[in-house]
Amino acid sequence: MRRLFVIAACALLPFNAFAQDSGTPVEAAGANAAAPYAVAVETLEIGQARAGLMETGRSAAGYSFIARITGHRTNGLSLSRDAWRVSTNYRFVGADNVEVLSGVCRLDSEGRSLLGVQWDQRTSGLYACTAEGQSEGAYAMEVTLPAFRQASAGFGFGIAGISVGGGEDGDEPDLQAILRARASYEGVTYEATPTAFGREGFMDPRVVQGFIISRDAQPVGRIDFEDNSRNGGTITAPIADADGRRAVLYIALQLHAMPDLYSSTERERYLNR
Repeated sequence: MRRLFVIAACALLPFNAFAQDSGTPVEAAGANAAAPYAVAVETLEIGQARAGLMETGRSAAGYSFIARITGHRTNGLSLSRDAWRVSTNYRFVGADNVEVLSGVCRLDSEGRSLLGVQWDQRTSGLYACTAEGQSEGAYAMEVTLPAFRQASAGFGFGIAGISVGGGEDGDEPDLQAILRARASYEGVTYEATPTAFGREGFMDPRVVQGFIISRDAQPVGRIDFEDNSRNGGTITAPIADADGRRAVLYIALQLHAMPDLYSSTERERYLNR
């Protein structure tokens, strides 16, 4: 069920400058105050979508995102940071089950950025998504993540040659600062930054609590995950197609499907570490 969404500016303090520089934002009908978005938006519940064997499916506003995520070794018996790869094969589907986009996302510690993302390959990896049958870079998303890898002893992971153990890796400010995303949809560039990080509990699949999605440094959408769950949550998306509604839905559902490797549960599940 859709409902118009207005949020107090104090909830997005880091992004207030974006709204202040954009002039008067377009308000949704019936809004009582200007929202801190550059366009009129609404909040949408994330629901289940029909998926096949070994797939997960999520839906919002008539669009579905079907993903099959695997983690596998890429370098024999080595335990280097390049030894494991996370792959997400996806389908972005619209009304009447018409496929809009399909492609693959891969987490690599080496490679070329299609979107000009600057990342230090010694300390970070790039979760890069491409679309099949499309011109290079027209439909893509790249997310920088820490270079999670096997610790030298016991459980944990390392960054810049230092092993980190324990269950509270998501609390490390240096690791949290690495996370950000850039996306291109129909050749238009968007960025996404985390809203907040939570404290990891036992078997929690999420530490990141959500993302703000911006275009031209102006917030145009948001995704909020639901209570450290792989399921549910909400997406704030533009009401009008002309304001990038489909792009925000695609980016938000991609981020929803992406494993939260800040969670030790997810690292063990997909990276075997």
